[in-house]
Amino acid sequence: MALGMAALQSFAQNNFTYAPQQPRGGDEITFQYTQGGELSGIMKLPTAYALQFSSKGNKIIDIPLRREYGKLVGKIKTDTSASLLAFAFSIDDKFDKNNEDGFLIELYEGNQPKKTVNANAAAFYTQYGPNYFGLKSNPTKAITYYEKAFASDSASREKLLTNYLYAKRAADKEKGTAAIQAEIEKLFKAGLKIKDDYSKASSLYNLLGLRQQSAFVTKLRSEKFPVGVEVTPMAFYEKFNTKKSLAEKGEVYQEIVAVADTTQNNDEYKALISYLQGNLLNGYAAAKDWKGFGSIAAKITDKAALAQAYNGVAWKMQENGDSLKYAEQLSSFA
Repeated sequence: MALGMAALQSFAQNNFTYAPQQPRGGDEITFQYTQGGELSGIMKLPTAYALQFSSKGNKIIDIPLRREYGKLVGKIKTDTSASLLAFAFSIDDKFDKNNEDGFLIELYEGNQPKKTVNANAAAFYTQYGPNYFGLKSNPTKAITYYEKAFASDSASREKLLTNYLYAKRAADKEKGTAAIQAEIEKLFKAGLKIKDDYSKASSLYNLLGLRQQSAFVTKLRSEKFPVGVEVTPMAFYEKFNTKKSLAEKGEVYQEIVAVADTTQNNDEYKALISYLQGNLLNGYAAAKDWKGFGSIAAKITDKAALAQAYNGVAWKMQENGDSLKYAEQLSSFA
């Protein structure tokens, strides 16, 4: 079967090819895959899915595979708003990690990759790769992609700054801390003039783990801009982080869900809710509060995300030799 496929050069992928060579959002992409890494030599058909990064919201898409002339073949129909695809190939708990690079396809606009490709790739190597694809977090690689994003779209730096600095601190705590402190000093030197300045300073203090300073700046913001209770994702995120007990965190989570259900544009809340669900799952598991754990798990509608969350919690429990029977049940369900 000669498909005239090409491997994406910026992400080294020797056993994964696809067509068309420069796919656009909305295209159907056909790919060929040969089992490698931890899947080498296993006769069982792998499970395959793709995470589609899109301006309409990221989602996981299951992909049926079939054997053809010694290779595995599959196809996926992309959304017109999609910019990047990340593929997973797994058997049981094993993933083909492609030497920790993963399998990525960037989507084009004209003759150039879409502007958001690099930012999404950065998020893949720090967040989605470890959560859904069995990869190790790679903040150094993420930094490279964030800087590519800034070079191609200078306006993106403001939006992605907190994520970028988080990656810098994860890669090198000393240098990352210095970079965050420099941004805080820049903000205060320019003067905190608008509400977003206060929010940014609060977030940067949170990155450094300075909760008191963050809370103080948040208090200053509410005093300078007394517009009642804020119902923005950032305000809820800050409120969640100020709570110490799981019960209090759970109450804030319920507030966010209620607002997301009633607002006309709830897309901006989806990522926050997903993050908080994972945070609460880990918290309930650590406290062995399986009733609370189950109540949050029941609210996760993305089955692939739920399976990964269960696997992550089960893995930690098995490492600690804790609640092994329940850990086995979680792993089996996943």
